[in-house]
Amino acid sequence: DWMRLASVSLEVVVVFALLALVPRLRDGRLGVCGAVLFAVATTVVVVLKAAELTVIEVLDRPFNPLLDVRLTTSVMHLLTGALGGPVGWAAITGMALAPLVVCAVSYVAVRRVQRTLNDRVARHATLAACAVLAAAFAIQQASGAGGGIVSNDASLALLRYTRAANEAARGIERMAAEIADDRWRGVPAHRMLQELRGADVLLLFVESYGRS
Repeated sequence: DWMRLASVSLEVVVVFALLALVPRLRDGRLGVCGAVLFAVATTVVVVLKAAELTVIEVLDRPFNPLLDVRLTTSVMHLLTGALGGPVGWAAITGMALAPLVVCAVSYVAVRRVQRTLNDRVARHATLAACAVLAAAFAIQQASGAGGGIVSNDASLALLRYTRAANEAARGIERMAAEIADDRWRGVPAHRMLQELRGADVLLLFVESYGRS
């Protein structure tokens, strides 16, 4: 749902509240480590969410990080083929640099917030805003209303991606075990279809991808 992108992230509300309440999270090495951790987490969520929206819009199916990472090469071939060499490679370069830009911007933003929250008035205003947003989230959860102004979609998305990847990994392991247990595996190829007596066999694969 594209509209959920306009909601306030509950995870960001929690981070702001912690920065306002815990002075050590704003200064020194712990402050820098916290900013780096937040920037990396933000980048991971943004990249995965962008990939999910792309898969849903193009392929019209759920996103699976373990399986869909293999589509990276296909995307590169599509861009260079559809846009042409120079433009396609420029687009690929931009896509590769985008996560670095997101990470850098997030880090700078957190460091600025940390410095701002050293002011007493800013801390009190931030805590008040966080309390209001947390209360709004609690109310919308209690009422069962969806699409509120506060969303924990980032945490739910990471949980969803993890479950999908684990399920796919288990499926790959089961398939590998079944292939290894194939009783026809040791039979030479020329003996597999002897009863056909030279008749031609057509093996057809009908595949469909995306909305088409």
